[in-house]
Amino acid sequence: ILAHLELRPVKAQPDSLSYRTEKFVRRNRGAVATAGFTMFAILAGVAATAWQANEARKQTLIAQREASKANAIRDYMVGMFRSVGRDAKEFPKRGNTTAKELLDHAAQRVGGEFTEQPEVRAFMRETLSGLYYDLDQTPKAFSEAQKWLEEAKNSLPSAHPQVVGAMLQQASVLGRMN
Repeated sequence: ILAHLELRPVKAQPDSLSYRTEKFVRRNRGAVATAGFTMFAILAGVAATAWQANEARKQTLIAQREASKANAIRDYMVGMFRSVGRDAKEFPKRGNTTAKELLDHAAQRVGGEFTEQPEVRAFMRETLSGLYYDLDQTPKAFSEAQKWLEEAKNSLPSAHPQVVGAMLQQASVLGRMN
């Protein structure tokens, strides 16, 4: 009876793991609750750390992809300006090349560039369309916007901001043309 009152196992029945565990838990409720809470906190911390590590990996990949795009665009733009000095056939006036001539040359080249990076090519089409629009070259702005939309649709989901932006650019150019 004393063992029962002290919540210790009683010898009147065969020992079982569940019986002994139940008696132990009743005797040590505070310690068991603290251990359970501590275990839960540790597991939650490990899970949160694993989730954050996964998010960090995703963000690293996104940053690397964006850096690659930025480098490709920078190289393309620098190459555009350097070609003025090197390509005497394309730019016979050298020091007197206009922005329109430079854009025309870039627009011709962009179709064959960035074959492995369709997002970059779409961004370049966006930039060319916008620059043509700013120079009031609406037919060329519309042509680049069409190519931009086509390339964006081929490589991105239909609701992607690039696709929507290309549609808006086309509408803007058409509004100026009419």
